[in-house]
Amino acid sequence: MINSTELEQKIKKLEGPIFIFGASGFVGINIFHNIFSVRKDCYAITHDAINAWRLKLLNVPYNNIIHCDITSLISVKNIFEKYKPKTVFIDVYHSMLLADGTAMKNIFLSDSLHMNSKGYAIWKRKIAPYLIK
Repeated sequence: MINSTELEQKIKKLEGPIFIFGASGFVGINIFHNIFSVRKDCYAITHDAINAWRLKLLNVPYNNIIHCDITSLISVKNIFEKYKPKTVFIDVYHSMLLADGTAMKNIFLSDSLHMNSKGYAIWKRKIAPYLIK
């Protein structure tokens, strides 16, 4: 397990600005909080900046919260052009869950750990809009 000093050093080495997609969700807010506590060039990307209660609980400055409709290529391109992030974290976790919050069973190999082609297809759909050519 990594200690807090090692984590802080790794965060400092990241190229910025830093985008955290899905930052208003449970996983995203924890990633954002860890990075933002070390450096302020970190941005929480969310589809609903007004109702992002987890960001409000952390008192994230409004300037560090960016609204983005990830289903819109124009919206994604606009924030990339404006902020020019060098490091991007994308929430793929929630796309791999069933309605009851459990993981999809058909996206893993028999070891229930490594993904099969269906799992990677989900990743591809989630990540593709952020890739800049």
